[in-house]
Amino acid sequence: MRESADHTAAPFGSSSGAANGTSAPSDRPQRLFSNAQLRQLLFPLVIENLLNNTVGILDTIMISSLGEESIAGVALVDMLAQFIICVFWSLGTGGAVVVSQYIGARDKTNANRSACQLMTVLLGLTLFLALMSELFSAHILRLLFGSIEDNVMAASMTYFRITTLSFPFLGITFGCAALLRSMSLSKYPMLCSLMSNIINGAGNALLIYVFRWGVAGAAIATVVARGASMICIVAVLMDSQKLICLKKPLNHYRPMWKPIRHILSIGIPNGIENGLFQFGRLILVGLIAKFGTSQITANAVANSIDYFGLLLGAAFGTGMITVIGQCVGAGIEEQVRYYIRKMMGYSYFYHILWNLALAALTPLILNCYSLTPETRRLVIWLILIHNGSGAILWPIAFIFPNALRAANDVRFTMVASIASMMVFRVVGSYVLGVWLDMKVMGVWVAMVIDWICRSLCFLLRYRGNYWVPHAHFHDVSN
Repeated sequence: MRESADHTAAPFGSSSGAANGTSAPSDRPQRLFSNAQLRQLLFPLVIENLLNNTVGILDTIMISSLGEESIAGVALVDMLAQFIICVFWSLGTGGAVVVSQYIGARDKTNANRSACQLMTVLLGLTLFLALMSELFSAHILRLLFGSIEDNVMAASMTYFRITTLSFPFLGITFGCAALLRSMSLSKYPMLCSLMSNIINGAGNALLIYVFRWGVAGAAIATVVARGASMICIVAVLMDSQKLICLKKPLNHYRPMWKPIRHILSIGIPNGIENGLFQFGRLILVGLIAKFGTSQITANAVANSIDYFGLLLGAAFGTGMITVIGQCVGAGIEEQVRYYIRKMMGYSYFYHILWNLALAALTPLILNCYSLTPETRRLVIWLILIHNGSGAILWPIAFIFPNALRAANDVRFTMVASIASMMVFRVVGSYVLGVWLDMKVMGVWVAMVIDWICRSLCFLLRYRGNYWVPHAHFHDVSN
């Protein structure tokens, strides 16, 4: 890691009094982020995740009025969409790491150059994926989910073909949100998410209950909401007063290999990791689809509630990218270690507290779903498996590796995550779910085994200091 003579510098663009590089009258180095700055970063992330997960549950509840076949069909497409979204998120993360490091190093020129190149990459990729998904939608669904019931396939096809139109909206939104968070301006993605979720919820209510358009109505509402979110968040980054501004001449968006290469050096391993993770989940959804509609529905409902249980942890994981990225850019190893400990301590405290509260509310939440008694019992068991184990294992397995990624140690996290996913979760699911006939519960037990393996790998990597040589700042200037 690059050493820095100034251990008192605040993040570039920060409102901290240390922004002028003056030293505090203390023997202890001044921290790059005050507690107030961490709250300003993390609180909007929590609210944004809360909004997204609440609306996700409300969507499932609204669609449940159309029958279990509709729930199952939309759930299958949502799993496929998560695979594609992870590609967008990974590229956004790659851009956020690079931009955060430049902000930590106080290099505004290269921070903006990297931001423009991130937008170029995301726009090209999302348009290509939208076109391919639209042209080959039937082949993709049949390949992934096989011979599912006709009504479930019809619902899946309708929802998938409409929502593919929103891929460019999603990609640009993810990229802009990552850039804003790299500046610690997470309140703007939160506000755009609030607007988007209001539009989505109102659109679902109107198109499902009033116009009776069924699954197509839910899909149209999703596309409109994502488009509105993109317009809102791009408008925020057109403000020339902000540290990162996208209001640049078109030649700034001409592909430039050097900055793109450094974004992709983070984004591609992260994208491969997340893409294969989601692909593994798709394989498991295809496996669960063979267990019958009740098992598919229980898996979908439990997933929607469990995502809700992860929202605090996910907020800390996203915040970790900004905090550790800026510390790495400043070249201060002691600050990197300090904030890893601090962020993990906070994440564990609030993650466990939140999941205890969610466990108490689960029976009330399940009353909102139209489920058979058998499906309801299965959902409760799946939630107990997930949240009981996740309270201890999930932060280390999924929040902690973001610190390694922000320190450029992306190849190890990629290899460890993919190996654990394929060996323990995928193979383990077939062993427990099919051979031992545990069905969907076997799949979820295999997931917990995967978490244990990930946690051990990342802890050993950090404790052995194998990540330190990777934590250097990249110069993308031409």
